Amino acid sequence: MKDKRFKITLRVKPYVGQYLLNNFSDERNSGGNVVNLRKDAELNNVLKNILCKKSQRYDQRYQNPRSRYSRAIHVVISQDDFQRYGWEISPTDAVQFGRIIERRAKYELYSYIDIYRSIGCSLQDAILRAQEKYNYCEEVWPADSIRRDYSRRNLTDRDFADTLYSQLDKIFVGKLSRK
Repeated sequence: MKDKRFKITLRVKPYVGQYLLNNFSDERNSGGNVVNLRKDAELNNVLKNILCKKSQRYDQRYQNPRSRYSRAIHVVISQDDFQRYGWEISPTDAVQFGRIIERRAKYELYSYIDIYRSIGCSLQDAILRAQEKYNYCEEVWPADSIRRDYSRRNLTDRDFADTLYSQLDKIFVGKLSRK
């Protein structure tokens, strides 16, 4: 007997939805926002852990994820997962799951930008290249938003680099003074 597949709807930020489509688009469904997380065991296990038969967890902040997140992604689950774990995700768990994927998307994007920045590319050019590579058009993830978030993230990296350079300077000057 053929394994039936079920879909659950997950509300996410537009760039999180695009990340899911880029990486986990379901080959069986040519049209629409359908993803299959079986390609990534870690994400698939997280999804299974937050599935429930009836929404049990409730947090007032996430009462209506539709108002916060504009993109609907349909996630394919197997009949076994449907019967064993459930068919619903609480709004709180949906937001937490979205944050996990958001961290991954930002990590990949910022790593890509860092590589181009390290070879001398300007920040704006690196962001435009990254947007093109990951299909993040201006409606999905605006370049200005990426630049602001990237700059905020890099403040800690710059602090670390400054500390590292000052330590290297102390070592270098210390070695020279002994000579």
